[in-house]
Amino acid sequence: VTASDTDGGTVSGGGTYLDGQTVTVAAVAGDGYEFAGWSEGGTTVSAEAVYTFQAAADRELVAEFVKTYVITLVVDPAGSGTTSGGGTFRVGSEVTITATAGDGYRFSSWQSGGEQVSTSNPYTLTVTGNQTFAAVFEQIPVYTITATIDPEGSGTVTGTGQYQEGE
Repeated sequence: VTASDTDGGTVSGGGTYLDGQTVTVAAVAGDGYEFAGWSEGGTTVSAEAVYTFQAAADRELVAEFVKTYVITLVVDPAGSGTTSGGGTFRVGSEVTITATAGDGYRFSSWQSGGEQVSTSNPYTLTVTGNQTFAAVFEQIPVYTITATIDPEGSGTVTGTGQYQEGE
């Protein structure tokens, strides 16, 4: 048994076995990696990290390890909304992240490393490394609407008060 990437994790269970003997091989992914399956000759033979079979011939099993990265999501300014979609993903994965504005705020953009990367919400990205994305929200302006009656006492007015932009 071998590992596809020596940094990807450890393997055990290889050795010499009698015909018909039960063989158990195991793979443990290292930090920043995920176990993707056991392969033999380029074909996946098991998706389980602990693979048990009966010895019937010489075999060369490879534990396939895949690099993973963390997508971290933050809210700017703090308390102005929420995010979803972050986590740990395989390199090359497409991930969709979503921002939800809190009361009195609206979504503005996604930023990474202080640079705007998108104004789309939700936003889909391809994982290439550890990244932090900030969901930037802006406060919705509030306007005060007043009205007077001219001449005074000749009628009534309704609808005055404070309104968010767009209301």
